[in-house]
Amino acid sequence: MRTYLILGAALLLGSCDETGSSREGDGGALADSISGGSCTVKVDDSVSIATSIPLSAGASKTEYICPRGDQDYYKISLPAGKNLLRIKLKHSSTLTNVGLSYIVLKQSGADAQTVATSPPGKNNDIDARHCLAPGDYYVLVQDDGSDAHDGKNPYSISFEADADPDAGEDDNAASKARAPGTGYISCAGDKDYFKVDVGADKLLKVDLNASGIALQLGYQVMREVSGKLEAVAGDGASGEGKLNVALSTVHALPAAGTYYIVVADQGDDDGDPQTSYTLAASVIDEPDANDRGTRNDHPAQATPLGTFNGTADCASPQVFTSSGYIGSKGDLDYFRVDAPGGLSNANPGLVYIKLEFPSGTAIDPAVALLYADGSTSCSKDTCCRVLSGNSECSGPLDCGESSFTCIDRGDQFCNDSACAPKSTASCAIEKRCAGAVACLASKVCAAQQFNRYRVDGGVLETAQPLFHPGEFYLRVTDLASDEFDPAVKYTLTVTVCKDPDGATDNGYFPRLRAKSTAAPERDGADVNIGQVAGYFSSEGKSKARKLGAFIPASGWSDYISGHIAFEHDEDWYEIDNPCSGGCLLQAEYDIQGTNCPPANKNGSGLEFVYLLTKGGGDADGFPAPDDVGKAGIFGGDDKCTSLVRNQGKLVLTVSDLYHNAWSPSCMYRIRFRIAATGCPQPPCATYNGQCYAP
Repeated sequence: MRTYLILGAALLLGSCDETGSSREGDGGALADSISGGSCTVKVDDSVSIATSIPLSAGASKTEYICPRGDQDYYKISLPAGKNLLRIKLKHSSTLTNVGLSYIVLKQSGADAQTVATSPPGKNNDIDARHCLAPGDYYVLVQDDGSDAHDGKNPYSISFEADADPDAGEDDNAASKARAPGTGYISCAGDKDYFKVDVGADKLLKVDLNASGIALQLGYQVMREVSGKLEAVAGDGASGEGKLNVALSTVHALPAAGTYYIVVADQGDDDGDPQTSYTLAASVIDEPDANDRGTRNDHPAQATPLGTFNGTADCASPQVFTSSGYIGSKGDLDYFRVDAPGGLSNANPGLVYIKLEFPSGTAIDPAVALLYADGSTSCSKDTCCRVLSGNSECSGPLDCGESSFTCIDRGDQFCNDSACAPKSTASCAIEKRCAGAVACLASKVCAAQQFNRYRVDGGVLETAQPLFHPGEFYLRVTDLASDEFDPAVKYTLTVTVCKDPDGATDNGYFPRLRAKSTAAPERDGADVNIGQVAGYFSSEGKSKARKLGAFIPASGWSDYISGHIAFEHDEDWYEIDNPCSGGCLLQAEYDIQGTNCPPANKNGSGLEFVYLLTKGGGDADGFPAPDDVGKAGIFGGDDKCTSLVRNQGKLVLTVSDLYHNAWSPSCMYRIRFRIAATGCPQPPCATYNGQCYAP
C-alpha cells in the first residue's frame, strides 16, 4: 500500500481564511460569493490531529466543509479483534460543489502515515471498508480538490468496527500464500494469495465462484521473476450491483513452476465481508501435441507443415494436414509452410485452407494468413507493432481485420533502437501496417494478409493468393481469444498450388468480407446487377489487363479466359471501344473444366458474373443473376442492353456473383462481336441524338 508522510505544518492547516483574515477555531462565519454560500453556522474547531473530534463506533457526526480548504479530523478506535473498518460519509445535498473524500491516518511519532483513502469516483455517498489492525486512527475529511466549500449543507460521517470474516486474512502477501479454498475480499485493497505448483506440459484450470457478491471479483495468475511478481494470466467478472460470479478458465503458463493466484476486487476499491468466494485450482494435461515441449503460440515456434515446391499444378496440388486444440484462454496456434523465393505478384501461388471444428462449440474459429515482409526489420515483437496505424494494436488479435494491402512495395519502415517510429525526414514516407504483429526468427516482421472466422464452430474454408517469397504462417485461434475447450479437437487442411491465371490475376481485395459463412451475405432472390456491382473494389479498374483493339470489325473476337481461383478474386480487362459511333455488342460465354461447384439460386456454388462498363460509366451485367446456366449468348439485334456508344474504353470485370465461391479447375470463357452498328429500331430508341436502352 502506498504511504505518505504528512508534515506537522500541513496538519495545522491555515490559521487564516481565504480572504487572509484571522478566524476563531476553524474560521467562524465567512462572507463570500462562492456558490454554496458563506459559513452561516459556527463550524468545527478541528484543524489538526491534536484538535480531532472524537467519534464513537455507530455514532454519526454532522459537520460542514467550510471555508474553502477546510479539513476536519476525527479520532476513531478499533478495539481488539476488530480489524475491519467501515466508513460512511455522505453529503446532505446533491447540488453541492463539494466532493467529499477522506484519508485514514496513523500517528507515528511526530508524523502521521496514510494507511487508507476513500475510493475514487464515489464522492458524497461513500460506504467503504478498510482492513486495519486494532488501534487508534484519525480520519481527515475534506473536499477532494480543496477548492470548494459549502456553508449551508452539511455532511455526515460514521464508522463501524467489525471482525474480518476471512480466516486466512494474513494471506495478503505471496510469502503467506495458502492452498486454494474459501475467502473474503473484505475491504478495498484486500488481496488473497493462493499457491499452486504446475508441471511441464500442463494447463492450470481456475474456478472462482461467488453468489451475489457486491464487487467485481477477479484474479490474476502470477509468478516470481527476479524477486518480483509478474502477471501471466487472469480473468474477472463484470457488471454492477450484486453479481453471481462463475468463472471457469483454463490457462497455459510460460513454464513449469510455482504460481500464485491473487484474488481481489478488480477495481481494488470495494469489499464485501458478508459474501465469501470459493477458489479451486487444478492441473490438467495439455491436449495439443503442438503445444507440448515448446508451445506454438508465436511464429518463431510455429508447427512446420511442409514445403511448397512452387510448381505443383492445382490439378495435383500439395496437401498438408494437422490438428490441434484451442485448449486454454488466449491460445494461439501457429503453423508454417515454407515457400520458394520466386513467388511474387507476377508469379503467385494459391493456398486453400479448411479449418474444421465440431459444430456448436463455443469457440468462434478464426484463421489468419501472415507472411514475412522483407521490407521490414526487427529485433523483437514491439518493433513490428510500432508499424501499427492503430495505437491500440498491442497484440496479435487486436488487428484482426487488417490487410496486407496496407504495405506497398517499396515502403520504408523506420525502427530505431527503442523500436519506436521517428518523425524524421526519412520517415515521412513511412506506411504503418496494422497487420505487422510479430518479429520472426528471420528478423523481419510478420504482416497479416487476411483473417476469416465463423461463429460457434463448424467448417471454415477460404482460398487466398500467395504473393510473397519465403515462409508463410497460419494462425488458428478463437476470434475474441476468450473461448476455449481442451476437449474439442480441430483439423487443419492446407492445400497449395500455382495460380492457374499466373500474372494475369489483377484483383485481390480481401477486406470486402471478413466473415466466413455457409450462406451468401445477400439473398440470391433479391440481388440485381447494381447490388452485385457494389461488391467490386474501386481499385480494380486501375489494375485491369489492357487488351487493346481486341474486338474485330467483323466476326467474333478471341476468347478471354481465366479462373476465379480464390475468395474475392476479380479479373479486370480493358478493351478498346470497337465502335466509331453507336453499336450493339453481343457476348458468348461458357465454362471449361471439371469439378465446378454447381451454382444455384440460393447463392452457393460458383456463378460467374460478367460486368461490362462503358466509358460513360454505364454498366451491363450478364448473365442475369437468376440465370444459373453455364453457357449462353447475351445480346442480339432485338436487345439493347449492351448498346455501346463511343465514349472511351470498355472494362470487363469477371467474378463470382457473391464472392463466396472459387475453383482453380473451372475456367470461364467469353468473347464478343459487333452485332449491329448505329442505333437499331425497335426496341431501341434515341435520346438527344444518341442510342440508349429503354
